[in-house]
Amino acid sequence: MQPRGLWPLIALILGLLATPSDAHAQLAFTSTDYPVGGAPAALATGDFNGDGALDLAVTIADGAAVQILLGNAGAFVAGNTVPVGTNPVDIVTADFNNDGHLDFATADNDAPSSLVGFATVSIRLGDGLGAFSAAPFIDAFICRAIASGDFNGDGNADLAIHRGAGHPGANSFVWMYLGDGLGGFTANGQYTVGINVWDLHATHVNNDSFLDLVVTCNGVQPQLDSGVFTVIGDGTGSFTAFPTNPLMAPYMASALGDFDGNGSVDLVAHRVGGSGCQDSIDVVSGDGAGGFAIATTLTLPCGDHTFATADWNGDGESDIAVARQANPLSPTLVGSVTMALSDTIGGYTLQDVAVAQAPRALLSEDLDGNGMPDLVVAHGGATNITVLLNGGVTTASVFLRGDSNSNGSIGIDDAITTLQYLFVAGTPVPTCLDAADFDDNGSVVLNDPIAVLAYLFNNGATPPLPFPICGFDVTPSSLAACNYPQASCP
Repeated sequence: MQPRGLWPLIALILGLLATPSDAHAQLAFTSTDYPVGGAPAALATGDFNGDGALDLAVTIADGAAVQILLGNAGAFVAGNTVPVGTNPVDIVTADFNNDGHLDFATADNDAPSSLVGFATVSIRLGDGLGAFSAAPFIDAFICRAIASGDFNGDGNADLAIHRGAGHPGANSFVWMYLGDGLGGFTANGQYTVGINVWDLHATHVNNDSFLDLVVTCNGVQPQLDSGVFTVIGDGTGSFTAFPTNPLMAPYMASALGDFDGNGSVDLVAHRVGGSGCQDSIDVVSGDGAGGFAIATTLTLPCGDHTFATADWNGDGESDIAVARQANPLSPTLVGSVTMALSDTIGGYTLQDVAVAQAPRALLSEDLDGNGMPDLVVAHGGATNITVLLNGGVTTASVFLRGDSNSNGSIGIDDAITTLQYLFVAGTPVPTCLDAADFDDNGSVVLNDPIAVLAYLFNNGATPPLPFPICGFDVTPSSLAACNYPQASCP
């Protein structure tokens, strides 16, 4: 018999000492793709045709249009394609003319390379049957974000609009437009925020009865014109800037939630790092008076992140969905959606959800009426969206694909561990065969350790999810139960 050497002994010891696996609540999604046209950019939902089912509105950046998808218990068929301005990048829904039917407004960010913008806000009035007619547009110069609410308490839907200054290094503004209840709007002041506005939210940050605004900016000078800016409403349509801004860092996409359960509005936001892939996902706690402070930072692969928030696993805690487009600084990383499920004590368990293309926008809503929030993914570089219907939770183990010896990383020792399992008599079965199945084809064979070595030393393919962070298996597997140790996936 061939000498077994030291490696089998090490593998045996690791197998004997491995801690019991950690059972996690894994979300089970049913995925369906729907064609919508070129470069879907933003998402909204509402009952546009009055049948009681939620429909979808998808902005099409390449087509200067909004595609309506009519819903029925979580399934969708194409409705009207509604023309809007060029490059619609954001959308809000409200009843702008008080006729009982949902309308929408889009931020049309047509900013050419000269930085002299020609952006508009398109107003489209719904007839309650799924069709829309044009109302007078709003000239916005450069516009990336839009929010709606009743800011002056008159019962009419108003608009808060990002208007860029149109040249490098100049501050952006949030303009307030008050609705007349007939579909028209009148400007009511501007408020200076940072440079390069990315997201704009209407919410209650200081727990009074008046709507406020939260703005994230990715500016030129991180300590001066970047950060999370809070603008406090007085209930008359006027606003004042919050006196301090402790989050002076470049922030891009963001979403609201109550992550610490104290009843105050919190924020999750993409904080841009320095050179290379140094971006972070900050979970930011609101103090109920208008201030914010970082509570938790999630480390995820770099990319252009966007978010949605909801309680997807039904435990009463706000969870976070993170969509990541591929980053040119890390070309081997493809786009993905990562579910960050709250553990109720300030931490998160991560679950990767397989999608076909790099995502650009997310939306969460209970589309099929089963009481559980679902997820919609817009793929900016493709021509479709993906609807992920939430089927509830199952119990499963998290692991790292390719980590045959379950030590929390991928190295040459993993290839050796798999080779010994395959060819050396008496070698213990790896604690998680799914992890040893590098190519995720449902079996552990010679191709798997070869693929590990190719990945490590010859620019070979990266393993499928879960990778490069621990997560759940996103594809069905007939391999034996995975007993990946909890300590290797903290």
